Amino acid sequence: MKRKNTLKLLIGGGLLLALIRMVKKATRGMSVMSDYVIRARVRRYIPRVANQLSDSQMKMAVRIVKTAKNMGIDSDVDLQALLVIAFLESSFRPIAVSEEGARGVFQLTDIAIEDLRENGIAHEDDPFRIQDGIEFYKLLKRRRVYIRNAPVPVQMAVIWLCGSSVSGTNVCDLSGDCWVRAVRASQIIDWPIHSYCAMANQDNFGGV
Repeated sequence: MKRKNTLKLLIGGGLLLALIRMVKKATRGMSVMSDYVIRARVRRYIPRVANQLSDSQMKMAVRIVKTAKNMGIDSDVDLQALLVIAFLESSFRPIAVSEEGARGVFQLTDIAIEDLRENGIAHEDDPFRIQDGIEFYKLLKRRRVYIRNAPVPVQMAVIWLCGSSVSGTNVCDLSGDCWVRAVRASQIIDWPIHSYCAMANQDNFGGV
């Protein structure tokens, strides 16, 4: 009788272990599939540069999307904007440091970090400043800064570089570094800024 009970326990234990292994394997599969899906999204969000990314750059892009979604950002245009900004600022290199001292994948300046601290949303334990970059993006959105007549990723990429002083400007009226930033952002998402502004200028001229 004892042998039978022992045998049942062994069989039951074996089945349980097998079930646990199956669950772990399925979970790993879901995690891999999740990364696969996000990689596909990255390629859709930044089509002009996605195929040029190294594996480490792609992993950082995936990490940005995952972190943003965990922080409540689900909109495609906002996720796309974050990737455009991170690529333009650091090419997804988390240890990048500019001559001005801007750090991390979003190249946040000390002024930007202080702004986050004053609003109580700085992440002091974030070595790559990914969370800080996302918080700063959300802060800019709450402040309703924008560039007229441009897709959101282009708008936010320009604001990120040029500051809120250019908010409300028509994209075709930008100049200097702000115009260059708008063009580069447009190229990444495959938006024809030159054609758009040429048509807009023709329409304005015809209207006069």
